[in-house]
Amino acid sequence: MKKLFCFFIITVLVSSVLGMSGCSSDGQNQADAVSETSAQKFDEAMRLYEDGMTGKALEAFRQVDENDQTHYPAAREKIDELTHTLFEMHVNKAGEYYTEEKYHLAVSSLETALGYKDSQPVRSLLEHYKDKAESNQQHVISPGDIETLKKKMLTYEGGSGGLKIALDNIYTREFSIGSIPVQVSDNTVFLKLWVNIINEGEKDVPVKPEYIKLYTSDDSAYSYHPEYSRHLENSFTGILLPPNGRISGRVLVLIPLESSYRFEYDDGTNRVEKTVIPY
Repeated sequence: MKKLFCFFIITVLVSSVLGMSGCSSDGQNQADAVSETSAQKFDEAMRLYEDGMTGKALEAFRQVDENDQTHYPAAREKIDELTHTLFEMHVNKAGEYYTEEKYHLAVSSLETALGYKDSQPVRSLLEHYKDKAESNQQHVISPGDIETLKKKMLTYEGGSGGLKIALDNIYTREFSIGSIPVQVSDNTVFLKLWVNIINEGEKDVPVKPEYIKLYTSDDSAYSYHPEYSRHLENSFTGILLPPNGRISGRVLVLIPLESSYRFEYDDGTNRVEKTVIPY
């Protein structure tokens, strides 16, 4: 009986040892599988990195298992590097959009940058960009208002002094002097402004294109381009305009394209303001 009991105990112990050995083997197999998958993720991330696919490479490096001591430290370094790279890339892109007056895109780019890395200076810049985007939105004119303002632009209106002015215009990105084209940036246009002036005062008035300015939505002033303007047909030139006299001609202004501008003619005595709708 004793022998039978001992045999039973030995059988149980052997089974337990074999079971523990099997569990240990299964655990090791699982660990090896995780390590192999993690290594594949790292290799995939490196391929994306070398191909310049920065965003996808970052996400792939984040998939490397932290228990993979062979690849995780290197993946962590790449994550830090790419996070900084993407942060700077979107901040720089936001600056380009802002320069091009694409304010909503500038805001979006800064928000994306902050998703990669927090920065108080960038947060402050984002608030400025948001204010600019909101201000610019307020300058958007409805189609009905555009037609009304166009008609008013064509109508003679006065201000201080005896001069009355009516305007017409056309804008283009294409301009040439003779057969030589003049290049402008994507957001800049040549605005050919047709200026019509009547002197309803009682004295002769010196009229000059130098007294003309166009203002953009940020209140930046743009004067006519004398060198380019003289190549226009019917170029506007200075004259001593007598009472009841009329003069008309074109001036060329290089200006960022916006939905409207503030026109100002100011010679110190006569001052007229109008709204210009480019078309």
